[in-house]
Amino acid sequence: MYLTIKDGIELRIARYGDDSDHYQVKNMKGSVFEIEKRLYDALNSARLNRRLILADEDKGLIPFLKKNGIIETSRFVKAEDSFFNCLILFPFSDAKKGWVSLCRKLNTMLPAASLLVLLIGSLTMFFRKEEIGSDFEILLYLFMFFFSLLFHELGHILACRDYGFKLYDMGIVFIGYFPMGLYVSCEKRKDAEKVERIQLALAGVEMNVLLAGILLLAAFFFRRLSGTLCALADINFYLVFVNLIPALGLDGNSALSAWCGVENISIEALLCLLSRKKRWKLFHSGFMGYFALAVISAVLLSNIAFWVMNIYYLIKTIGIFL
Repeated sequence: MYLTIKDGIELRIARYGDDSDHYQVKNMKGSVFEIEKRLYDALNSARLNRRLILADEDKGLIPFLKKNGIIETSRFVKAEDSFFNCLILFPFSDAKKGWVSLCRKLNTMLPAASLLVLLIGSLTMFFRKEEIGSDFEILLYLFMFFFSLLFHELGHILACRDYGFKLYDMGIVFIGYFPMGLYVSCEKRKDAEKVERIQLALAGVEMNVLLAGILLLAAFFFRRLSGTLCALADINFYLVFVNLIPALGLDGNSALSAWCGVENISIEALLCLLSRKKRWKLFHSGFMGYFALAVISAVLLSNIAFWVMNIYYLIKTIGIFL
């Protein structure tokens, strides 16, 4: 059973005449229930990572919590604004020590290995004398397309395990009810080093670079499938390009945020745009101020372009089914 806390649940700590803490939960109907601190902590943690993990002694409360609208068991989790939703496919548990060691080695080698394999794959195709095969295997293409998305998320998982970030779940992200891609949910640590945050953001892109190189190498050896394999390599290049855009929710935004030392560069850019005082300060800060304004402008334009592109493809997809 996969437990999640419902949106709109309010947690609070009350004090009465005895000055002791009373832990309470309030549902959407306004009903208030007093609970143990252990359950309060579990519910509070679930508000951040969606998944509710109960201690064995609290599992008997599941029917009560569900009946009173505090938790639900659906894997399809709706956001408060119902705009970004997600379908949880794989909840994560704590990794064994041996797996963590393997992830650390793979994550360390990933940046250099991805570029090296891409270089070798590109050179083999550059010196290839035969024409690319015209046969197109649709089943192979569809399978490898999904695998490319999965491979991307695997990069983030490796980085999380390496740096000790707690993993919560992996699934499909939706805009409304339209699937937009896969995601990995992990904890946000403010004590993480800058290089860790950057690698965590870019690990998925590096995996797509690695896979593109492998596909180009495969196209050299499997000539009949070379057309399909080259098309799949192009898909991975596209995933690299899109994910490097510094738009809200993308890896480029996370990497640039880490490099600039802020929590979210897109939010900071929007706040700067809305604040006359911040704009004036940057205009009068010399070269670095103008550089910061250029970065902010690029981030805002990237967000606009990304969402225009999403809306265009969303409308196009709806048109196909109508």
